[in-house]
Amino acid sequence: MHALSVRPQKTPEPDEPPRRRWRRWAAAVLLVLGLGGLAWAVRPDPHLARAKELQKELFNSGAKNLSPEQRKALSAEYREQVKRLSADQKWELSAPMREKQKAEMERYFALSPKEKTKYLDERIDRSEKARKEREQKQKAAPGGAAARTGGFGGGPGGKAGAPPGAPGGGPPRSAEEIEKRRKQALERTTPEERARADQFRKEMNDRRRQRGLSVRL
Repeated sequence: MHALSVRPQKTPEPDEPPRRRWRRWAAAVLLVLGLGGLAWAVRPDPHLARAKELQKELFNSGAKNLSPEQRKALSAEYREQVKRLSADQKWELSAPMREKQKAEMERYFALSPKEKTKYLDERIDRSEKARKEREQKQKAAPGGAAARTGGFGGGPGGKAGAPPGAPGGGPPRSAEEIEKRRKQALERTTPEERARADQFRKEMNDRRRQRGLSVRL
C-alpha cells in the first residue's frame, strides 16, 4: 500500500500595499498628463496656420485673379489673424517674404551701375504711381484727405495724405515701437544682410534726390 504524499498548500501572496498601488496610479496619471501637455504644446497654432493660408492666397501668382471685394475681405482677415500672433510667430510668417527680399538683393547687387539705375527708377516709378493713386482716392473721399488725416501734407521727407511714419496711411508708429522693431530685426539678421539693406536704402535715396524726390527713412 502506497503512502499518500500530501503537498503543502501554497501560501497566498499578500495583497499589494495600498501605498505602492497609489504610487503606480499617480505615475500613470502624470504620464498621461505629460503626454497631453506635450501634444498641446506642439499643436499648430490655428491663427498662424490661417495666416499662412491667407498669405498664399494674397501673394501667390493667382492673386491677380481675385476681385477687389475678395482681396479686401482676405486682407482684412489676414490683418486680424496677424494681430493674434506673437512676435516670434510674426517672424516665422514673414519667412517667405524675407527669402524673396534676400534673393532680390542678391540680384540687385550683381547688376552693373547702369542696370542698377534702371532698377531703382522702376521701383521709384511704381512707388510714386501708388502714392498718387492713394492721394486721388483720399481726395475723392468725403471730407478730403486733410479732414481724414488731420492735415498732414506732402513736402520734403513727408507723404501727402498720410501721417509721418505710416506708409500708405493708418496710425503712426510710436518711437518706442519703431525702436523695438529695429532691435528685433538687428537680432535676427546677419551683419551682411544689414549692410546690404543699408547700402540699398542709401542708393535708393541718392537716386530719389537726383530726381528731385523726397527720401524715404
